[in-house]
Amino acid sequence: MLSTIKLIPIKQLLPHPNNPRQKIGDIQELAASIKESGIQQNLVIIPTDPLEYRKKTHPSAKKKYTGNYYILAGHRRHAAAKDAGLEMLPCAVKII
Repeated sequence: MLSTIKLIPIKQLLPHPNNPRQKIGDIQELAASIKESGIQQNLVIIPTDPLEYRKKTHPSAKKKYTGNYYILAGHRRHAAAKDAGLEMLPCAVKII
């Protein structure tokens, strides 16, 4: 189940350790496009600590989740956005 799209600080987004795409490839053209037009499609991410995420996103939670996330989809967009100097990325958080 995907949540609504949230803006997540790029420093909290980590490559998933089991990502089948180990080489990102040339991202210069994508970075230039992102710099000009922004991110056109959100990334799909999962919290690195799902239990903590659930506790801190519960309606009764007093503190927000500040942990990291693994990228499931969007590794190239993440790398290009970093190269383009973006600090926040639109992401859909998937809870598994």
